[in-house]
Amino acid sequence: MTCNNLATLLCIIHQMDEAERYYREAFEIWLQFAEDNPYAFAPYVAGLFDNLGVLYATVNQMEKAEECFREALKIYGWLADSNPAAYLPNVAKKLYSQAFQ
Repeated sequence: MTCNNLATLLCIIHQMDEAERYYREAFEIWLQFAEDNPYAFAPYVAGLFDNLGVLYATVNQMEKAEECFREALKIYGWLADSNPAAYLPNVAKKLYSQAFQ
């Protein structure tokens, strides 16, 4: 979580290359946890895809941003299949944001 938070801060101060590095580091960590317990850690992985997508959109790398947002949408959709009340709002947000990409 600290890598994610640091990356978010770095985005705010426009240090995008370093922010991307910390988002990627956070991915590596969360993906290891998700292998053992996918349902528990999938929301974190989806959140990282969202954050990385925002970073790419900010630096005008729209294809990469779209890939990240689509991955987040897939994960939120999978989670919503089991728990619609908790995750359908995330699916709706992703679909809404995709409409404006």
